[in-house]
Amino acid sequence: MPESIGDLQNLRYLEISGTRIDSELPNSLGRLKDCTINLDSNKLSGSFPIELASERVSCRNNNIEDLPIETWRDEDPHGIPHLEGNRISTKIPKWVTEQKKWKENKHKIESQQEGYGYELE
Repeated sequence: MPESIGDLQNLRYLEISGTRIDSELPNSLGRLKDCTINLDSNKLSGSFPIELASERVSCRNNNIEDLPIETWRDEDPHGIPHLEGNRISTKIPKWVTEQKKWKENKHKIESQQEGYGYELE
């Protein structure tokens, strides 16, 4: 997926799902501020870019390995994307489970691929 995709400032809906595209998510997708993004069922990998973290983003059933911990802070402006069915195996610090964001959004990362899943510290 090219880094230049973030230059499409008038884009309002992006769907690249079920294509089996195999790449890391470009940080530039985070520049698409008013865009709903569906990237379900591909082979996208790496750490989920904090610039892209939003409730308007769905990236289910890929190979994403991490969501930056700071996105769980209640004061962090980023939303929590849908990341079910990935390879997230992050250790979740105790302070995260005390956040309102965690209580309302933990279901978005609960179900991961077999053999993967976060651990609570």
